[in-house]
Amino acid sequence: MCGISGYYGYKAPLKAVMITLGQLERGTLGSGVAYTCNSKIKILKAPTHPANFITRNLRRLRANSRMAIAHNRLPSIGKVAYENTHPFLACDGSFALVHNGHALITNYRKQLKQHGHKIMGETDSEVICHLIEELRDQLGDLVTALEMLESYGFSGAIALLTRKHEIYALRSHHYPLVIAEAENAYALASTKLALKLAIGEPKNTFQPKPYQIIRINHKGIKTITEGKPETPKNHNNLNKWLNYYYPL
Repeated sequence: MCGISGYYGYKAPLKAVMITLGQLERGTLGSGVAYTCNSKIKILKAPTHPANFITRNLRRLRANSRMAIAHNRLPSIGKVAYENTHPFLACDGSFALVHNGHALITNYRKQLKQHGHKIMGETDSEVICHLIEELRDQLGDLVTALEMLESYGFSGAIALLTRKHEIYALRSHHYPLVIAEAENAYALASTKLALKLAIGEPKNTFQPKPYQIIRINHKGIKTITEGKPETPKNHNNLNKWLNYYYPL
C-alpha cells in the first residue's frame, strides 16, 4: 500500500508532495516527485519520510512548474533504498511514473532488460514503467500502451507524467484513486482527505472506473477511455484464511 498524487496548477511540485502528507498512513519509507521543466522531466526522490523530504528539498520544490506527480512509499517488494523509490523514469525520458499496488508483472523484467531497458531496482513498479515504454514503442501510442496493461497482469493505480505537460491516471479494480478539480487547479490522490491539504475542499470529485484512462492538462480533466464496471471484492481467500486459523 502506497500513496500517489498529482497536481496541475501553481507550484505543482510542492503541492504534489504536500498531498502525500495527507496520506501518510499509506507509507513513510520513501518520498519522491517528478515535474516538468522546459519540456524535460526532473525527478527528486529519497528513501525518507515525506516531511523530511520536503524540508530538505523545499527550495527545489518551489520550482515554477505547473505539472507534477508524487509518491509516498510503504514497501512490499524491494528494500528501502533510492533505487526502489518512486517516481521511475522511462529510458528516453519521455515520462515518469508512480504506482500503488501489486502487479504480477515481474516476469517481464528479464525480457525488458534484453531489449535495452535499464531497470535498476527490485520493484514491480519500475517494471511497469519500462513495460509501458516498450508497448508504446511497439504500438506507436501511449494511450494504446496503457490500454494493454490489463492483459499483462497489471493491478494497482498509476499516475504518469509526460514531458508534453500531461498526467495520465489509471486504476484497476479495488484500488483507490480520487480525481478532483479546484480553482485553477486539478489534482489526484489515493485518498480524498489528502487532497484537502493542497487544494482545500475539492469539487467535482470522482473515482475513475477500473481501467478508465484519465488525462489532465492545461485544458482540464478528460476521460480518454470508458473503462469497465467495478466488480465486487472477492473475500473467498480471506474467508479461507480465517476458517483455517480461527475455525468455528
